Amino acid sequence: MDLLLRLVGIVLLLAVAQDVFQTVLFPASGRGVLRKPLEALVWRLFRRAALWTRGRTQRSVLAYCGPAQIAVLLAVWFLLLDAGWALIYQPALGHGIRAGSGPTDTGWATAFYYSGFLITTLGTGDYVAATGLWRTLAIVDTASGFVTISMIITYFLNVYGNLTTRNAFALGVHHRTRQTDDAARFVAGLVADADLPDARGYVNDTASVLREVLQSHLSYPVLRYFHYRDTYYALPRMLLTLLDARSIIGAALDQGRYAGIVRSSALDELDQAADALLAELIPRPPVMAFDQADRDRWGVRFGNAVRVLRRSGIEVDGSDVALHRYVADRATWEPRLRHLARVTLYRWPDDPTPPDDDEGDVQL
Repeated sequence: MDLLLRLVGIVLLLAVAQDVFQTVLFPASGRGVLRKPLEALVWRLFRRAALWTRGRTQRSVLAYCGPAQIAVLLAVWFLLLDAGWALIYQPALGHGIRAGSGPTDTGWATAFYYSGFLITTLGTGDYVAATGLWRTLAIVDTASGFVTISMIITYFLNVYGNLTTRNAFALGVHHRTRQTDDAARFVAGLVADADLPDARGYVNDTASVLREVLQSHLSYPVLRYFHYRDTYYALPRMLLTLLDARSIIGAALDQGRYAGIVRSSALDELDQAADALLAELIPRPPVMAFDQADRDRWGVRFGNAVRVLRRSGIEVDGSDVALHRYVADRATWEPRLRHLARVTLYRWPDDPTPPDDDEGDVQL
């Protein structure tokens, strides 16, 4: 029985060690014997709770999901680490491990307590290892606790550092559209008052930051569970603005006047970075058949974008050929993005273009 308890304890310690290693030191592996099922469970609980609410209350419920993911994972790591060592220590209570004074309690609570104060390096000293073997194991236990706590701090700082970068980027996209999240306004601000080299430079910088966002989600998958009450931080909303801007540039801008940006490698890089991020978030895109109502909606969207660009003094192509290009390009990315919005409970807009009076806003 004692051997079985110790084997179970060793299995728990190995599970924690593997999970900490895969989560903190090798996060791009996508593995984690504890992390992955815990993330899925916590997300399902929060999503189910959010489905019972609407509007800003729903966003408020989801806003706690990301922090809860980290809190649950760290708590499970600590508890299993403590329990694993306690299972190893309990059979030794009373001979290999003794009380500093008086009789030694041999119960599970004492083993858990002894393991806990070694892991947290408290070193209270009321229970001590009496032989060389258990003294050595006490050192190993303390070292494992110190390393795990250090890894937890590193993980926490990296997650929130990358989250700050993503949020700053999303806020920059929001401000670039004059706080409307309208892709046509994004394009108008990009092209109307800037030389084409400056526009290409901005697109290139945007693609570069988007690649950083992609890499941060590859390294720290928990980032996808962070949601906010303000929807302009939402990944579906940010990606909708950027991908729609890419489609508008490729279809609506005059191909001769703005060839320097329409055919630029920077624009291709932006498209590839956005598509790669979508592929990471939704690895298996749904099969979605678009009907005539969808194409009509895209036609209205294209017409509104053309009007916004013309009002900004930009030469545009509003022909049927340009409309066909826009519809064909949009059909390549909207299924995956709409699925992401549905999964994360962001309302997909019927038409992301604000009204002409500039008072509208997009709710995704």
